[in-house]
Amino acid sequence: MALLGNTLAECLQMTYESAIQSYVLEPLGMAQTHISETEYEPERVALGHSASGQVVPYFKWQGMEPAGVRRSTTNDMIQFLKAHLGYLDAQWQTLLKTTTSPVFDTPKLSHMGFAWVLELRDGLGDIAWHNGGTFGQHSVVMLCKERNMGIVILSNQSPRFWHGLVSSYSLEYLAVSILKSLAVER
Repeated sequence: MALLGNTLAECLQMTYESAIQSYVLEPLGMAQTHISETEYEPERVALGHSASGQVVPYFKWQGMEPAGVRRSTTNDMIQFLKAHLGYLDAQWQTLLKTTTSPVFDTPKLSHMGFAWVLELRDGLGDIAWHNGGTFGQHSVVMLCKERNMGIVILSNQSPRFWHGLVSSYSLEYLAVSILKSLAVER
């Protein structure tokens, strides 16, 4: 992701932060999402914790910002979901269609899009999701276009080492479970 984001910024002849600000955050009204440490209010950021519960310093990954060094709020991430589900300008629906089109197959997953994992899930149909984590933080964004649903889960605790090996303990599993529950209720 870092290589892709930095390459895109280079093509646009601007910094990654400026590109995201100009092309994503401002158009979507995501005023509480920041990349630069100097622009966010530290007192509004949840302290990160290790899997054992110890406070972890904020993650600084200079040059790797496109790989996930963002500080956001649930409200801003919901705005991001709304754009991708077609509640905002139609250009965002075009972007979703482009970024969630399969680029290549993977052995364990259905497909990969541009920055999205694409899977077919019983009870939901096609879903697109992206997760991320740094020391002390973990998140997942998941879209189910067929059912017009999405979910974002933000956590201020690192998952245990084995979370990816045991899917029933991951945020991704939780997101799928919640979407399936909501799909049944509809």
